[in-house]
Amino acid sequence: MQNYDSIGVVGANSWGTTLAHLLGKHGHRVLLWAKEPEIVEDIHQNHRNAKFTYDFPLSEKIVPTQDLEQVARRCEVVIVSLSSQLFRPIVYQLGNFLHADQILTSACQGLASGTHCLMHQIIQEETCIKKIGVLSGPNLFQEILKGSPSAGVIASRYHEVIHKNIHIFSSPDFKLYGSEDVPGVELSGIIKNVIAIAAGIADGLGFGSNTKALVVTRGISEMARIGVKFGAKPITFTGLAGIGDLIVTCSSKLSPNYRVGYYLAQSQSLSQI
Repeated sequence: MQNYDSIGVVGANSWGTTLAHLLGKHGHRVLLWAKEPEIVEDIHQNHRNAKFTYDFPLSEKIVPTQDLEQVARRCEVVIVSLSSQLFRPIVYQLGNFLHADQILTSACQGLASGTHCLMHQIIQEETCIKKIGVLSGPNLFQEILKGSPSAGVIASRYHEVIHKNIHIFSSPDFKLYGSEDVPGVELSGIIKNVIAIAAGIADGLGFGSNTKALVVTRGISEMARIGVKFGAKPITFTGLAGIGDLIVTCSSKLSPNYRVGYYLAQSQSLSQI
């Protein structure tokens, strides 16, 4: 059995950095892997990630690194927060150093290009890990970094994964709820992005609340129908990971997908946005 002294986060984007900050605030030593050396330097020197989390001060418990092997060797729990394009190659590299007793949690919202695999399926394909979790929910990183009360969902087929993630993350201002519906929680975080673009378009065109309600409520139904095809439970889409995340993503100007839809309706190009 390995001796673990840290929790790992792979990916120093806005969400990965926020998760590392949450863990650090709770007293955990966090190894945060970043691809970019300038991000490692910024966090090390200034306790900031100016590229992704702007001027928000980060926990001093975060130790930035570019060494994937160090993260794998020293962390019982590793959370992966990467774009769907980077997910497979980085998880493949990480898999070279992982042991079967570790817990690997995906905090990525996306499908693999071409194969349309879910991220938990990529972990199964590229690593020896069986204790896999997926984390999702209505979480705008700016609000979490400001300390606004927030919550999410951790889904796994293993109770140990659920209980461990709840233990390391839960605090007075952030709570995780458990679910056994892995595809449902993961798909909720993916499909709602498309609906949020539609909601942004509706607002950008100047339509009213009736139209927004139409987009959101029919969107929930569509999410559930697609989810069932992937083996998900319809009830999952009525909870935090489904309708909770959908409400936030379709209504807040902090939501990137909402902003894309809004500015498309204002005749801006994707490159401008």
